[in-house]
Amino acid sequence: MTQKEIRQMVKECSYVEFGEHKDLKGLCVCGEDFGYDADFEELVFIVPTDWLMEQVEMDADELTEWLNYEYTSDDSMQIFDSAILERKIVMVDFN
Repeated sequence: MTQKEIRQMVKECSYVEFGEHKDLKGLCVCGEDFGYDADFEELVFIVPTDWLMEQVEMDADELTEWLNYEYTSDDSMQIFDSAILERKIVMVDFN
């Protein structure tokens, strides 16, 4: 999957809660997790913190620890897939 395809997918499943000004967290996924045709090394995506805590079933302190030291690209890929379906991706960027 290419940057253009991912940007289009995020656009079609756009986040609609901007006016609520929620706290946000960022996660990273390795480009290889998107397939051999990925034209990027890493995807960074932003989701609402409260939604992420529900997804990983952690409180704020546990989430911070997990994000800083434990999560993997595989974890992020699963979260990315859920976030797309639930329209929770605020933005994406590529490295």
